[in-house]
Amino acid sequence: MLQSVPYRFYFGWGRPIFMGPAVVVYEGTIYMLASSNNDGGLLLIVRLEADHMQLFEKFLYELQ
Repeated sequence: MLQSVPYRFYFGWGRPIFMGPAVVVYEGTIYMLASSNNDGGLLLIVRLEADHMQLFEKFLYELQ
């Protein structure tokens, strides 16, 4: 798992708590990353237009 590697580094000011893309260039892109605290959760990084984001949020709540 490449995304978990940066969490093991120490830069002298404490353990990193997040590593992910700095920029999401294309609209409609979603990155799914494993949670950094190993709780089985997911981190979603989403790039959507405002009206699309509202639809995406509605969709996620309907999954429950």
